[in-house]
This record gives sequence, C-alpha cells and structure tokens, in this order.
Amino acid sequence: MVLKRLKDLREDNDLTQVELATVLNITQRAYSRYETGERAIPLEVLSTLADYYNVSVDYLLNRTNINKPYLDARPKFKTSVTPRFAVTEVLNFGLYFNNTNL
Repeated sequence: MVLKRLKDLREDNDLTQVELATVLNITQRAYSRYETGERAIPLEVLSTLADYYNVSVDYLLNRTNINKPYLDARPKFKTSVTPRFAVTEVLNFGLYFNNTNL
C-alpha cells in the first residue's frame, strides 16, 4: 500500500527521508520503502508518525480527509520545536510508551 500522505507530510514539513528515519531510529532505505509501499509500515511506526505530525492514523492511511487526531490524552511534541530538531522529543515520547500500560 502506497502511503502518499507520508511523503506529502514530510515534504510539507521540509523534512528529508534521512531526517525522518533518524527520528524513527530506522535507515533511510527502510523509510523510503514505507513511502513507496515496498514494505508494510509497522503499527508502532505508523502511530509514532501520526503523533509526530499531529494527525490520525486514518488520515495517514487515506481513510479520511480529516487530519485531526482522535485523542488529546497522549503527550504532544513541543510546538516551539521545528520537526527537524524534534528528535529528542520523539525519543522522550518513545520512553513514555515504554513506561505506560496503554
């Protein structure tokens, strides 16, 4: 499944595949395969991307055109930090999920 919105959101935020791959702790090639549909995107990565862009997973999967996330209860990325420099926030976000029972 080609996830065109992944590429659109990445480009809209002026990010490269390398930058997003770094945020997700994967290789650029792995991220590229998610964008092109060569490889199925793991739910954990899909969920992290939805939280990173502040959109719903359904929006990323092109199941809706409404880009608002469903839940406001999850931690947000700092809005004062540009996506390019939010690596620390993503890593902290991952630690949050590792230490909670969702």
